[in-house]
Amino acid sequence: MACLGLVCVSYGYKEMSLNDLQILMKTNDAESDTFKDKLLTDMNYLCSFGLTNELRAHVKEDVSLIKYGKKIVGEKGDKNSVNVRMISGDHLETCIFVAKEAGIINEKEAESPQAVMTGKQFRDKIGWYKDTATDQWKQNYTIKKDTNEVFFIKINEFQKVARHVRVIARATDEDKLLLVEGIK
Repeated sequence: MACLGLVCVSYGYKEMSLNDLQILMKTNDAESDTFKDKLLTDMNYLCSFGLTNELRAHVKEDVSLIKYGKKIVGEKGDKNSVNVRMISGDHLETCIFVAKEAGIINEKEAESPQAVMTGKQFRDKIGWYKDTATDQWKQNYTIKKDTNEVFFIKINEFQKVARHVRVIARATDEDKLLLVEGIK
């Protein structure tokens, strides 16, 4: 379904007492893996279906105007184009489909792991560098929590990835922050 641009939705339920749910919510952050694992384990599956969320009629033209400064039909464009990126929480295959439909990527870019990736892959690629003095891997960025400022230790590591990335799927708020702050 995802490769057809459909958002896949599944329904399920879990039998749990209100008291157990309240304890789970008090003892775990709702965004934590522990909370999700405890809540989503032993669920009863009901069904799955795909939802379509069609592009607005003008999106492809708008992307072309942003990228090339004019309407372009097909995949040919000026090499001096603006690098339009798509960052979404959707599944990678759904994002690739939508990005191709919108003219953000072409078929070749859709197959490139440098151009399309998940948020985790993005963080893994920009997030670590090898310190040649100590021969150890170190985290490449820090985020100042009170201001959401991002500080890159080696901005060139970020730039190597950012230069080629066109689609980031399954993105978190942190991925969006890293991309925007890194590009500034």
